Amino acid sequence: MSGPGSLEKLHQLGFKTFSPWINETYDLEPNVYLRLEAIKQEIDRLASMSLDQLLTMHTEMLQIFEHNRVEYEKYINSR
Repeated sequence: MSGPGSLEKLHQLGFKTFSPWINETYDLEPNVYLRLEAIKQEIDRLASMSLDQLLTMHTEMLQIFEHNRVEYEKYINSR
C-alpha cells in the first residue's frame, strides 16, 4: 500500500498492474481509513476464492508477471 495515485506512477514507469483481477479503485481513495477498508475488502474477496479460481487467475496474470520482471530489470539496470 502506498499513497493515492501510486498505481498510476507505476504505469508511468512502464509497469502493469492487476486490474481486472484485483480491484484497484482503492488507489484513488485519499482517505486513509476508507483506503484501508477498500484494501481489506479486496483481500477478503481474494481469500474467499477457491484454489481453482486462484490458479486460473495466476495463469491469466503470467504475462503481466513477466512484463513487470523485464521492466524491473530495465529499471534497476538504468540506475
